Amino acid sequence: MDSINQKEINSNLIKNYQKLIKSNQNYSDITLKIGENLKEFNCHKSILSCQSPFFDVYLKENQVEEIIFKEISEENMKQIIQFIYTGNIQINELNLIEILNLSIKFKLELLYKLIEKLIIKDFNLNYFFEIFGKFNNLSINLKEKCDKFIQNNLKIILENEKFEKLNQKSISKIIEIIQKDSQKQNEIPIITLIKNLEKWVSNKVEKEKEKKKTMKTFIDQITIKTIQNLINIDTITIQKISENQMIPNEFISYLFSSKMQKDKDEKIKRIEKEKKEKDQQIEEMRFIFEQVQREKEEKEFRELQLVLKDIQKEEQIKKVEQIRIEEEQRIQEEKRIQEEKEIQRKQKEREYKESQEYKEMQEKRENQEKENQEILQTVFKESKIIQDTNYIQYLKEWISNDELFKKMELGFSAINDGFSNKKFYSRCKGKTESLAIIKTRNNCIFGGFTEIGFVPKKGFSKGFKSNGKWEVDKNAFIFTLKNPTNYPPSKFNYLNGSCIYQSPSNTIWFGNGGYIGIKDLSTKKGISDFGYRDQGFEMPLGMKYGEESRNFFAGSKSWNIAEVEVYFN
Repeated sequence: MDSINQKEINSNLIKNYQKLIKSNQNYSDITLKIGENLKEFNCHKSILSCQSPFFDVYLKENQVEEIIFKEISEENMKQIIQFIYTGNIQINELNLIEILNLSIKFKLELLYKLIEKLIIKDFNLNYFFEIFGKFNNLSINLKEKCDKFIQNNLKIILENEKFEKLNQKSISKIIEIIQKDSQKQNEIPIITLIKNLEKWVSNKVEKEKEKKKTMKTFIDQITIKTIQNLINIDTITIQKISENQMIPNEFISYLFSSKMQKDKDEKIKRIEKEKKEKDQQIEEMRFIFEQVQREKEEKEFRELQLVLKDIQKEEQIKKVEQIRIEEEQRIQEEKRIQEEKEIQRKQKEREYKESQEYKEMQEKRENQEKENQEILQTVFKESKIIQDTNYIQYLKEWISNDELFKKMELGFSAINDGFSNKKFYSRCKGKTESLAIIKTRNNCIFGGFTEIGFVPKKGFSKGFKSNGKWEVDKNAFIFTLKNPTNYPPSKFNYLNGSCIYQSPSNTIWFGNGGYIGIKDLSTKKGISDFGYRDQGFEMPLGMKYGEESRNFFAGSKSWNIAEVEVYFN
């Protein structure tokens, strides 16, 4: 058997995806409109979402058929689409930086790494100014490359005309790097640094008040240590700096005081040097004497330490042994108490099982289970939802009318009768005591009970209001048997106001302001705004209106229907 040529297969796949880009727009389901002229690119949501996390999130949150990117050039977007579909892209020096920006925007990690390698390989002054302003969005490799480039080319960067176009964060970052590099602090005079900062502020900041404020921010960032390393203080330099009106007075004062302090320090150093030479011999003799004395004291101290160590060791051994004995006694006592409690528990359990109360309870449970099995085989024999006797026990207790409950029959089933409002109206017309049970596709089970039914006895005539009719049913309730939060099966009684909505545009509808219900069965979708004001029914204990209440019954506000069953006499 011939071996499979993987390269040939990959080549054919790329060609096919290239055809897909050029194919008729009927095959696409999303249009990208690019640039000022809104050039249209017909694409496919599945491919965009698969390749780009940006499109994956955007298309999940927005059901759209077109997206507009006016800020992107047509040619660069064409290259991005080509890369997403085929993995091929044409990169040159003219489009390299823009393609890098688009790889960040659309979260194309593979493309970003490819461009990153090209930039690092041929890194230059132009690349630095293009990408340094986006420092926070760069990878660690590019950040390190920018740091190193600043360290090696600081003077060129400061004197370049593009320095004025950097943002304030970038300028602060350059000052920060100078702070860390003591060698660069000595290479660049402070007057050069300040002149460039002054020029940047003059061009970038309009208001005089803001200019001084910004300049002060930069000066504050330059620490005293850095100033001491950067400047060779002389009168001319200080005079030049003092002529600059944007430099804070505190900084000028520091420079003058530094000059005076420098001269004073030099004189003090000479005097101290002479004194140090005279005192050195005395200090050496003192050191020898102290050393001899220290050695003597240390010897005595070590001997004393050995004696104390032996005493402490014996005491420690005794203490540890005492703790061990006490711990063993504590464990034994706890074990004895637990054994006594277990004996008492078993004794009480035996006594309870032998008691009449236990026997009666067991008999009651057996009778309930038997009765629920009979109801399962009669009332719910055709049910696709209720197949558990525990659910039957809950429903029976909630309706609290055994005779009514046992006589109920399946009147409507969406699976058997069809997902049709017309069929629902026909089956439920004029029925009063009605139990509706809904199962969603994510296996949530809930519903409600009403004594007045869902469809009037006369049906929905032409004279019936199109917006339906609200009814008060004080014996109505809604319930949950199974929900996404594992909240126990619960019944929520009528609270106030109108709670049942009979309408020719709805089928099952419980609640007023807050509600759960189904409008059009043919869509196989239902809706919940449970917990909103004037909803008509109780809320779960401690729950308030919001995402939690809306998602309580089915996990979301809108839910997909698997089956709807309505029972009545």
